[in-house]
Amino acid sequence: MNDKFGDTKAHLIDSAGLKAMYQNFPANLNGLLAYINLEDGWADAGAAFGQLAQVCSQAGVSFITGPRGRVTSLRIYNGKVVGVNVAQGSPILAAQVILSTGAWSNRLLPMSHAIIADTRYLELEYGAVRLPTPPYPRRRFGKNLLKVVRHGFRFATNFSVGGGHRTVSSPKLNSNNATSGFLPDDAADGLRDGLRQIVPRFANRPWFTKRMCWYSDTLESDFIVDRHPQIDGLFLATGGAGHSFKYMPILGRYIADVYENKASPDIRQKWRFRLPDGILEGPKARDGSRGAPPLRQLRPDEQAKL
Repeated sequence: MNDKFGDTKAHLIDSAGLKAMYQNFPANLNGLLAYINLEDGWADAGAAFGQLAQVCSQAGVSFITGPRGRVTSLRIYNGKVVGVNVAQGSPILAAQVILSTGAWSNRLLPMSHAIIADTRYLELEYGAVRLPTPPYPRRRFGKNLLKVVRHGFRFATNFSVGGGHRTVSSPKLNSNNATSGFLPDDAADGLRDGLRQIVPRFANRPWFTKRMCWYSDTLESDFIVDRHPQIDGLFLATGGAGHSFKYMPILGRYIADVYENKASPDIRQKWRFRLPDGILEGPKARDGSRGAPPLRQLRPDEQAKL
């Protein structure tokens, strides 16, 4: 069965069809469908953003990093945003603020009815022997590394913000969220189960690197790109449910079009920011794009290990 995505032909086949294409494929795929896109690829996100930062600097954009660039709250006066408070030094004042803060957004603005910051997990496993057929380990940092991720299982944290007046699910604000290398036991077990089915030769290898990856999920897994309907001068560019990076080469022009009131009505409707309606209160329980199981709140002892 062929489904057309844009100008690329993607193939959905059963396990027998996959075995016919890749006779040495090691997985047990009985009863499963396979998705094959022969024009798929991989992009180095770190290098891409480094290049983008260089282009922005050459265009006159200034970057403020470190504690001086860490926003702790919005400065709002008479219903208008007038700048941001930062972790170090005096506030940074501005007539317009574009909030593009991903999984940290709920810390700065009450919007848990529309967006939930949650974490999925990935681990990089050392693979000394290259697989004879796809999937191939990614060669980085001089070693063969196989990225393993289970998108369909999600975790939430519980941090107090706004002087303790509300709680949100969010990454840590003051330190690197990848440093601890902590995974909940059920996360690690789920990854092992996947390895036993897809690449069983790696099922019992020791983990090389572990980390939790943060997403900002929205109700329909669409972006939120819109002016805040109640706070003058505040523009939102967030959300995305994990698929934002692949749009990096083109997303900026669409955000600019919305900001300048040039975007089509369809885009403005799809990417609108909705206020609470009394029904969609609290974080959404499921992932709209992947049909994931319900969100699980990390226990206090687990959260302390992040």
